[in-house]
Amino acid sequence: MRTSDEHLEEALAEYNEKVNALEAEGSPDELLEALVNRSTILMLMDSRVSSLDDLEEAMELMEEMEENGRIPNIGTYVKVYENHGHLCCEDDAEMMLDDYRRIIPKLAALNAATRHYDRKSLVNMSLECAKELIDADYGEHALPFLEKGLLFLGSSADDWTLNRRAEMYSLMGEAHHDMEVYDDALNEFGKSIDIASELYLSNRLDDDMMVSFVYSFVLKGDIEDRNGDREGSINDYESAADVLDQLEAEGRSFDRDLLLDMHRTLSRLLMESGNIERAETHLMKAMKLEVPNVDIAINRIGAEKRDQ
Repeated sequence: MRTSDEHLEEALAEYNEKVNALEAEGSPDELLEALVNRSTILMLMDSRVSSLDDLEEAMELMEEMEENGRIPNIGTYVKVYENHGHLCCEDDAEMMLDDYRRIIPKLAALNAATRHYDRKSLVNMSLECAKELIDADYGEHALPFLEKGLLFLGSSADDWTLNRRAEMYSLMGEAHHDMEVYDDALNEFGKSIDIASELYLSNRLDDDMMVSFVYSFVLKGDIEDRNGDREGSINDYESAADVLDQLEAEGRSFDRDLLLDMHRTLSRLLMESGNIERAETHLMKAMKLEVPNVDIAINRIGAEKRDQ
């Protein structure tokens, strides 16, 4: 059986021939499609520089087409700037922002019949662009992608759709949190938590959403703590810690540093609120994360003292 690498090598050879032929004699639309398809193959092969070269040639070609009164296919246009932005996001955040800002005016015209896309790929494009913009502190520009992404999702109630809807609300909350629009952030984190909690309790929350679920509680708790809502912040921090504790108990991947911070924070807040017993519970959990088997050692010391 042939490997995926062999299939990619064959597809690349085919598109090399196609691009060469179309550059010599072919329509701009055909050449544009061939460049985009070849760049996608190169992305899958981790050939970042070569893929960027094709995308930048595609950008120049689209500019020439527009100057000559020809409008590039909207799906192709969006795919060029989506892929270029994705490849630039780690090394050149401003270039990524420029790419994604070119997509925003086109979002309203996209649908499941758009070239290069279907419903799921439109949802994933919206999510990935939004995540990269938020990570680069461009939360304001992430919101149009998330708002359109919710429309792409529609009213379906299958598990994938519910997970993605919860993820989008969580990201909207994160964007508004970073923009210091805290009331909107609280509202959106609340929507995300409502959807995700039902999925979590029925073991239908997927791994991608699990991280957002935890951070929705954490960031919501941060806002409540900032607003002086001590009870609300403690409840949300405890919910985040409970989920992380459960992941640890199941031997699944979890953020140990975040869990340690949650237990330390809860111990402090509960101590300040006079709830000593609950504070000590979280303090002990924090100590166990820092020093495994610390509870065994403490019990042993206690037993030795009693025996003296």
